[in-house]
Amino acid sequence: MAAIPPLPATILRKNEVIIMEFANSVVNLIGNIICLGLLVTFLVGLIFGIKFMIQAKTQDREEYLRKKEKDELERKETELRYQKMLEDRC
Repeated sequence: MAAIPPLPATILRKNEVIIMEFANSVVNLIGNIICLGLLVTFLVGLIFGIKFMIQAKTQDREEYLRKKEKDELERKETELRYQKMLEDRC
């Protein structure tokens, strides 16, 4: 008994299945690359956002300290002027 060779249509279907599996793998690869790119973009944005927030907080703190020093200086000047005014009256 001789083995019956597969029909040409069966061979074409197997090739189609292999081609479809390859196409599916390519589409999955492209999707994974795009997903990875979006994830990296999100993380970079998050890092820069945190960096910006820290920088803004540092600037606010420096500005607060400068204003505090200026107010302290103005208060001392006002006290000296008031004392001088009191001495001039006496």
